[in-house]
Amino acid sequence: MDNDGAVLAAADVGIAVGSATDLARETAALVLPADGLWMLPWIVDVARAVRRTILTNLMWAFG
Repeated sequence: MDNDGAVLAAADVGIAVGSATDLARETAALVLPADGLWMLPWIVDVARAVRRTILTNLMWAFG
């Protein structure tokens, strides 16, 4: 059994799958369902869109 908790806590973005250990699920920033690995590209796209919206709003607020 591997101890992924320390690595996930140190990572910029930790992603665990639902079948991971309890410690890995607690320390991960994102926990996918057991069969939800297919969702990862969609999640990355959504995160990029949110970041783009935030940066655009900041540009309008301070520009």
